[in-house]
Amino acid sequence: MTKDEKEKKTLMDKVLSNKLEEKSKTSTGIVELDALLNGGLSVGTMTQIVGEVSTGKTHIALQIANNFCKQDKKVLFIDTKSDVTSSLIMNIGINNYLGKNFYYICETKFSSVEKLLDAFLIEQTIDLIIIDSIAGLTNSGYLDLGSKGIKVDNNNSNYDSRPLSLLVNKIKKLAIDMNICILLTNEFRNKIQTFGKKGTIVKIFGPKKLQYESTNIIQINPIGAKNNYCKLFKSLFSSLQNDNIGKLLEFQVIQSNEIASDTCLPFFLEYGVGLSKLISFIFMVYDSKLVIKTGSYYKLKATDIKQNGMTNFSKEVKEYTKSKKISDKSLINFYRKLIDKKQLD
Repeated sequence: MTKDEKEKKTLMDKVLSNKLEEKSKTSTGIVELDALLNGGLSVGTMTQIVGEVSTGKTHIALQIANNFCKQDKKVLFIDTKSDVTSSLIMNIGINNYLGKNFYYICETKFSSVEKLLDAFLIEQTIDLIIIDSIAGLTNSGYLDLGSKGIKVDNNNSNYDSRPLSLLVNKIKKLAIDMNICILLTNEFRNKIQTFGKKGTIVKIFGPKKLQYESTNIIQINPIGAKNNYCKLFKSLFSSLQNDNIGKLLEFQVIQSNEIASDTCLPFFLEYGVGLSKLISFIFMVYDSKLVIKTGSYYKLKATDIKQNGMTNFSKEVKEYTKSKKISDKSLINFYRKLIDKKQLD
């Protein structure tokens, strides 16, 4: 084989590898997450979404499950904290897939989950396994290990991590051997005050093995001022939060092979529904200077839509876009440009 032929083969192998990688990813249906995950969740990998209690992790997990089902993928959802309600399932729309593409199991006992996975995967081909949350299994692990006299202290660090490490090994092997995407939600241990210094140390639940085996770790935070786009998002949509429609949050990359750590993207979590694609759309057209703001009035260019205040304006835009499909691709490209511009540091 000549040098030119070798170079062409190397190039072709690279192209084929990229194509296979693209095919192995499934969109989450959440444009901000897809932008941070470079297209979606990959088969054979484990992704963690971490955050404080009540930051919307279950909403997001169910929304991702719903979007997998829409793509004719099968999802096994393991609820370890009994946080999923029938109203939430109906609001997100995943009730349409129950028993077809969506399999929901509430299992709070640590020792039962491995047996449950084995039994279920013998019967079904699954594309996505969601455990919401892995912290629930860690907590229940105290009960399973009671014979050892485990005493829980303030930093929650003295549980026996071996059973959970073995479970992580099992899940990761299943992901690789059976081409499954794994999504775990997780929480933080109690905040540990640092004496003599300002601030606190915050650690994610679980053994280090859980972090090492996770390809991506995305943290949910209350929206801050880490970059200009988060500042703009906060100033633009704070009235929606004040009107108790939802809350302003941000995704922060903690660990990734593709995106720089601490990269942040803002989003709006609408109560009872999940991430709002409408607010992402308004943010995109505003940043593109397609929204005119005069005092407290907002107007969408090239239309007659004009309303006093963002809450009213977003309602009018929602009506306007009902018959028009908001393109996920255009929104993802918008957020990718924010990341590529490196203006998010």
